[in-house]
Amino acid sequence: MNNTERIEKLLSLMNSEDQEYSIANEFPYIFTKAEIYLSIGPENYRKEDFFNQPPASLPNADMEAIRIGCEQILEGRGFNHKNPLVGLGVSGFYRLMELFHFQFKKRKTQYSFTINGSKGALDIMTFHHRMDDRKVTLFHFCPHQD
Repeated sequence: MNNTERIEKLLSLMNSEDQEYSIANEFPYIFTKAEIYLSIGPENYRKEDFFNQPPASLPNADMEAIRIGCEQILEGRGFNHKNPLVGLGVSGFYRLMELFHFQFKKRKTQYSFTINGSKGALDIMTFHHRMDDRKVTLFHFCPHQD
């Protein structure tokens, strides 16, 4: 299955509202970048990337968050509150979006959010692309640490 077929398959599993939201928030672009990153690895990705992302100096925790985030994006996560990215931490989520050339713009947090029986905070974060005016708003769930 090629990249386009994988994207279409994930979109077909969404209702029309979530499909529209995902497309408007650059899902095909982000999916493609995540897939490339996972297939060639951070060093090769950095060599090919215009902004040399991800920086070689990133802490291991952020590098791990980028890997996990890319894997979750390939599952279609992050584009609605019912299926957010999980467990990246705020710093890891910022680094993940920087990988795709998006910079943080604003953050809204819903506290006491519950997903799959787990309580925590849902971050709704907006980013803008470094090269143009594209904006994306994605969802990330941070479970409460007991």
